[in-house]
Amino acid sequence: MTEVASIARERGRAFGVVVVLATALALVPATAASGAGDPVASGAFRLSLDPGFKAQLKANGVKMKPRSPRFKKGSLDPSTGEGKLRLTGVTFRRGGEKVVYGNLKATIDVGGAIRGSSGKLFNVSRGKVTRHGFGARVSGIRVRMPRSTAQRLNHRLGLGSLHGGKVGTISFSEQPRTVAVEDGTLHSYVGGWPEYLRVREERKEAERTAKRSKPPVAKRKAALAGPSKNRQRRAGELEKAIEAAEAELQALEAELADPAAWNDPRSAAKSSRRHDQAKQALQALYEEWEAVAG
Repeated sequence: MTEVASIARERGRAFGVVVVLATALALVPATAASGAGDPVASGAFRLSLDPGFKAQLKANGVKMKPRSPRFKKGSLDPSTGEGKLRLTGVTFRRGGEKVVYGNLKATIDVGGAIRGSSGKLFNVSRGKVTRHGFGARVSGIRVRMPRSTAQRLNHRLGLGSLHGGKVGTISFSEQPRTVAVEDGTLHSYVGGWPEYLRVREERKEAERTAKRSKPPVAKRKAALAGPSKNRQRRAGELEKAIEAAEAELQALEAELADPAAWNDPRSAAKSSRRHDQAKQALQALYEEWEAVAG
């Protein structure tokens, strides 16, 4: 599903449209097969071990570190919960012996699996998908240890009683990479939607600071005491024109802030051009007023 958030910038600031990366990529022809999933900007992977599996490890003196691998990178289809993830490794240790499953690769799907440097580690299933901000959360992914994995651990760790079966469940929440179309340029926020929000707030604060340092209208009027009557009259006309131009710009920004304004690409492009023209006109009025009032 395409997620679009339209943002009205304050006076003097370009109008931006934020879209999920998958939306931007959908506009470009690609040879990749459908269902490959959206690139994940940030994610949280959690393996919750079943009490029976933990008891089995403890009874055999086996330690599994870490209990849950961490997410590194990957892609996920937010509508089905299918995906391919890269994870950190897991080590099984007993005394001086150990079996390392490094560089784990998880395929979340029907008949999916988690594999590492020592071969297949777990079998996994699909889970339940719910929305999580602009991303998704997949929970209830069932995890089982194949008999072949249990036999490998028994052989390498000098055991004979580990057996395959239920291991636990996986939950994974993710946020997709976010792209902002700002000033006609595509900007990628690898940290996803949270990073975009942080950067946007920093820009707004910088604009508020600059606006506070701008002389108010009352001071501009006070500066008219010295110039000639003709210049005073022209300055007054310009002030009225500036107020009208500011009102027009604010109306356009309110129009562009409505997501419905972007349903028709041609209409949206026309509104964006009007917005740019209104900003330029306002800037020209300010420059003329400064020349007359100065």
